[in-house]
Amino acid sequence: VSFEADDLGVTCELDTPAGKQMLACGWLLAADGGRSTIRKALGLSFDGETMDENFLALHATFDGLGECCWSDGIHTTEVGLSKGSGMAPGLFFSMPMPEDSPRAQLLIVDLDEAQSASFLTGEADSHGRPLLRPPRDDEVAEIARVRGFGTSELRVVPGSVKWCTGFKVNSRLVEHYRSDRVFLCGDACHCHSPLGGQGMNMGMQDALNLAWKLAMVVRGQARIDGPLLDTYEAERRGTD
Repeated sequence: VSFEADDLGVTCELDTPAGKQMLACGWLLAADGGRSTIRKALGLSFDGETMDENFLALHATFDGLGECCWSDGIHTTEVGLSKGSGMAPGLFFSMPMPEDSPRAQLLIVDLDEAQSASFLTGEADSHGRPLLRPPRDDEVAEIARVRGFGTSELRVVPGSVKWCTGFKVNSRLVEHYRSDRVFLCGDACHCHSPLGGQGMNMGMQDALNLAWKLAMVVRGQARIDGPLLDTYEAERRGTD
């Protein structure tokens, strides 16, 4: 909910199922997503832009994937960009998901202005952009199918949908990755397109970069006021 940092550590107020609780800790690592409460409390800018394009995402199990989605019996990540040859224009991206069925996957498609028209609600979101209604799973599958994904028999297995949603892509980078004893990691300090897992992989690299450095300071193997912790921002964010 809130926190206060000083030379000795960080005091955090937590909102838990048991009610409000106070926690005193040496360091605070904010991995609380693109809408990071901690980043906002620090007053750090999150510069970048929200793209105009709309995207739809579907996590489900499919029949009719076709041989193009398989390699040695394993479902592989597929990316397609159709512009002609009788197929509808646009992108599809599919990625296998770690579930019991090898046919379970995450499917993402983009929508241009004309393709977005049938999803418009006539309302605007909090940023003043046109608001789209939630898509149906069969709509997402059909958009991908006519762009060349799977076969003509492609369909969503009934009852297999984990989630289905629409979204816009943010491309943003925080002003600083550190403020004294508070650090930012993952989507809290950088946002990307979900295609290819860029944000997830960069977030894990943030954690790997920071963890061993912070561990050395906690163990007394490096100075708190030394240069080691400053290298986290320099190496992960880069310099302007």
